[in-house]
Amino acid sequence: MIVFLARHAESTLNFERRVNGDPSVAVPLTDKGRDEARLLGAQLANVELDLCLHTRFPRTKETAELAVAGRGVPVGVEPRLDDIDIGDLEGSPIEQYREVKREVGRKRPFPGGESLDDAARRYAAEKRTVLSPVGTADSE
Repeated sequence: MIVFLARHAESTLNFERRVNGDPSVAVPLTDKGRDEARLLGAQLANVELDLCLHTRFPRTKETAELAVAGRGVPVGVEPRLDDIDIGDLEGSPIEQYREVKREVGRKRPFPGGESLDDAARRYAAEKRTVLSPVGTADSE
């Protein structure tokens, strides 16, 4: 099995240099981001894809749908791939996020959110599920 990982294309908050860790906050792609998503699709045009997963974040759904448009690739949502829950930092400037990240380290959660280690465990659990043979996925 071949797995491709791609980050979402440029969103409005990326452009504004602010952070978002709450999937219920609608943050669309910019025009440049939509172009980037279509370019990703062109780069993968000759690759056979069985499935395209995205997070619960609207920007990742938009990126995924644009990247596989017209290919008949099933698109699904996987919450365990969501960005780190940054809690009280929602919408903050990226510089503030980086400062708090240095202060809390990997083990302590962001105020009102989750820790980097907890997010990494989520990602690892999803990786095991995706890479497991059918019918033997972990039940984490």
